[in-house]
Amino acid sequence: MSGLAELEPQYLLMVQQALIAVAIVLAGYVLGWLLEKLLKTTLKKVGLPSAESAVVGSATKYGVTFIAVLMALSEVDVPLTPFLVALAIVGVTIGLASHRLVENAVSGLLLMTYPPFEIGDTITVGKITGEVKELNLLSTTIETDDKRLYSIPNSTVSSSEIHNYSRQGSESQVQFTLRIPYEANLDEATAEILDSVSGCHALSRNDPISIHAESFEDRGVRLRVRFFVRDFRQRSSALHHALASILEKNRKGLLKLSYGENMGE
Repeated sequence: MSGLAELEPQYLLMVQQALIAVAIVLAGYVLGWLLEKLLKTTLKKVGLPSAESAVVGSATKYGVTFIAVLMALSEVDVPLTPFLVALAIVGVTIGLASHRLVENAVSGLLLMTYPPFEIGDTITVGKITGEVKELNLLSTTIETDDKRLYSIPNSTVSSSEIHNYSRQGSESQVQFTLRIPYEANLDEATAEILDSVSGCHALSRNDPISIHAESFEDRGVRLRVRFFVRDFRQRSSALHHALASILEKNRKGLLKLSYGENMGE
């Protein structure tokens, strides 16, 4: 009986430690769950897509729960060295795997804090030109003239030269093609086209007008005409003016266009 009496305090201590360990695990799980919900809501508000928000939220929940489990094991005198070594290995692996994610997120924060463009602006990033449709924490979405959507990582956007055509004073390129029949005098046709484009009031004087043969087709020579306007917002009016002048010259016989010619950018 005396032996049982001596063991009773030890059993009570073990039960007490076990209860504390369970309480720690439960508290850690609840805290992780609350942080997961909070992070998902916050990250969505700053523009992070739902999938990425869910990953960050879940990782936080399981991370907090895992720490709680380690604390609980410590409470019941379980050696933690193997777990800490495993945690370090997992941490290094996750850190290496998420390097690109973190880089994009940091770049996204910089773009949002000091924006070189806004939603709706027409920009060039690298070799892609189009309208900015979305800017979130990880990427920028651009829609090109042919309605293709490109999602560019923010780290790439930040490290690339950005040309924003929508900002006041930004020069912008205008171009179109037309076909001249082989029987027409190409030099005279080029001179008349140059005269039509030169009459655009928005024409930039810093860049020369370019007219060159792009291809030789069955019914004539395909010419590509390029010029710059002083402001992106003047592109449409400049293009309309140039085409209207060319069509008027064609009507008067000063310029001969191939039959059925469809001009445009």
